[in-house]
Amino acid sequence: MRFESWSKSDVGLVRESNQDHVGCFPHLSLYVVADGMGGHADGEIASGLAVEALRDAYDRDDATQPGRPPAPERGAGPLSWLARLGLVPGSGAARDTGSRAGELAHREVDRLTTAVEEANRRVFQRGHQDGGAVTRAMGTTVIAVVVHEWSQRLAWAHVGDSRLYRLRAGELTLLTADHTRYGEPYREKRPVPLDLPHTNQLTSALGVSPAVGVAAGSADVADGDVYLLSSDGVTGLVPPEQIAEVLARGSAETIGAELLRRALANGGTDNASVVVLRVLG
Repeated sequence: MRFESWSKSDVGLVRESNQDHVGCFPHLSLYVVADGMGGHADGEIASGLAVEALRDAYDRDDATQPGRPPAPERGAGPLSWLARLGLVPGSGAARDTGSRAGELAHREVDRLTTAVEEANRRVFQRGHQDGGAVTRAMGTTVIAVVVHEWSQRLAWAHVGDSRLYRLRAGELTLLTADHTRYGEPYREKRPVPLDLPHTNQLTSALGVSPAVGVAAGSADVADGDVYLLSSDGVTGLVPPEQIAEVLARGSAETIGAELLRRALANGGTDNASVVVLRVLG
């Protein structure tokens, strides 16, 4: 299974600074959008720390990495953590697509969730580095996705109202439910409505508390799927029917650039950030 990806963040037409950060790391199978909150400097720092923490978590291959099993007895390298599970692609165990595939998906969700929890710790510590009860109002949303070229499942974890959409066979699905009063009822109930309202009143964000509840899940991946990770500077300004229309167009770059163009054309009232991921088969 092959993928094509593209990412960009735009300051928009109203804000003086860009508090969003995107992370597009195909070599790590990791894709991230974070939307910072606080004073313009603090929001930018918070979102940058979140992306950095997630990249660091997936850029190490040892027992110190969040979510990894204990250090291996054998071998090293980018797939050694799979060897610890008996799930190296191409092995007999990997070809057992039943319970083994389910176990792998579960572990990937756990690993990504732990990495987001580590990101929360870093942002919280930075905001409270002077030791006061509340020293800086610093926080960020995050949506992170991991999907490997050999995998048939995609894992995600999110906090806040940055979203993950999927277009499959012309049908748009919102895979995440915002941490807002509108999104909370859909935490356990599906499907999440495409017209889920946006609001700046979050019920959860990274860096606000020492611990954070991370919403996470996984889903099968099919040839032709298109995934969109986005801050609300895009999804709050581009209606779902237009998102579906654009996601059906051409390359990841063509899709992402057109979504940003429409967000700016519709007012550009917020920072706008996208990561587009296409499954090429």
